[in-house]
Amino acid sequence: SPLIIVADSIVVGDVAYINVTAPSDNVTIEINGKTYDNIKYENGIAYFEVSGLEHGDKTVVAIYGGSDKYVKNTTTGKFTVSKRNSQVNVTVQNITVGGIADIEVKVPADAKGYVVVVVNGVNYTANLTGGVGHVHIKDLGNGTYNVNVTYIGDEKYLTSTNSTKLGVTKSNTTLT
Repeated sequence: SPLIIVADSIVVGDVAYINVTAPSDNVTIEINGKTYDNIKYENGIAYFEVSGLEHGDKTVVAIYGGSDKYVKNTTTGKFTVSKRNSQVNVTVQNITVGGIADIEVKVPADAKGYVVVVVNGVNYTANLTGGVGHVHIKDLGNGTYNVNVTYIGDEKYLTSTNSTKLGVTKSNTTLT
């Protein structure tokens, strides 16, 4: 008896719902060498829920164990687990010459890795903790600087970028 696999693509962190049309509930599936039992069988369809999958193309192997009426059978299907989109938020306060610029970068709280901040042609990196990283820059002269930020991405999130401006003004002079 033919087996038919229906598996829609998902993003990392979502549950994959996989359905296998089969003559009875004697069906299991394998993904990345791990075997899953169906959670229910109804109207000729075995239903599976699979979580915790890492990003990448996946091959599902459906294994029908046979019955007194049907022989054993195996078939394969494919689906993709994609990385999630990420977003970089950048916060910076203008400073005066001689001050230290604090550039705060926020990405999703569970994002891992680091961000690259480019100011005045110089690359700075900030490790992320709880989705937040800081870069401190000193010795900037008077002017307006582009602040370009890139989150490199990780096993769950795609790369993303953002930019803003940093203003550095001269200090007021006090005459006595």
